[in-house]
Parts: sequence; structure tokens; C-alpha cells
Amino acid sequence: KNGDLCDNIFHVRQRPEHRQSMLFFSGQRQNRRKGFRDMFLNCSNHPSAFWGAAQLEAASAYGDVVDLPFPQVDPLLDSDQLQPLVREYACRIEEMKPDAVMAAGEFTFLFMLVNRLLRDKIRVVCACTKRDTVEKLLPDGSSEKKSIFVFERFRDYQLPD
Repeated sequence: KNGDLCDNIFHVRQRPEHRQSMLFFSGQRQNRRKGFRDMFLNCSNHPSAFWGAAQLEAASAYGDVVDLPFPQVDPLLDSDQLQPLVREYACRIEEMKPDAVMAAGEFTFLFMLVNRLLRDKIRVVCACTKRDTVEKLLPDGSSEKKSIFVFERFRDYQLPD
């Protein structure tokens, strides 16, 4: 059972209001939500405590915001070596039963994780931002570039047609 594997890999702490019964039928996910709150899972290295008001408000429209730090991905690992970590993280996320997941991080791991979650009928979104960049010339002749990211919206990941 998927849940047994997750329990052996991670000690998942869930808030009582996020525990839900979940049934899988032919790849379709059906939740029984009576008495449970919706959850927006932030799976990134950008804690929601540092988000601006616009991003927090947009995330709250999906449910209570819960942070799950994105894993540190060893750059020396091959894609095949990432698969176990992807399975473990997907399992952990599925155990938390979020209504939507915002995922951001190392690209190869992220690609595999998002595809796995979408396959398992879990909604995954990304934060869309405007980048305001200021570049200035320093006294020593080098330049310094500062980027400020301004949140605009969340966009759903979708598998291509």
C-alpha cells in the first residue's frame, strides 16, 4: 500500500484538520471532506512567512497554507538516482492530501515530481512573477544586478495534449 511505504520513509506530521479519507478508483481521486479544511501546500524553499500579501491571499483561496521545504538535490545525482527521492516526496505529499501544491525548485527533480503528482490527480501550480531588475556599475568597473520578483498569480501545471 502506498501509505505504508510513506510511513516507513517519512514521519509525516499532519494537523488534524487536514486528515481526510482518500479513495482511488481507476486513477480518479475522490475525497471525503466533511469537517476538513482545504490545504494549499507550498513545496519550495520560499517559506510562506516571507510571501507578500498578494501571494498569501491567492494561496489562501485554495485553502490553509502549509509549508513543506523542497529537498536539497545533490547536483551529482543522475536522473535514475533521483527517482527514489521523487517517489518518497510524492508519497509524502500524497499523505498530506493537499487540494493544491505549489512546487518550485531544482528543475530535474521538479519535472519528475510535478509529472508524478499530475499523474496521481493532484493539482500542481506554479507562482508567476514579474521580474524587476536594476543593474548598476560599481566603482571597480564590475556590475551588480538586483532582481525583485513581484507575484502576479498562480498557474496550473498541465500535461501537454
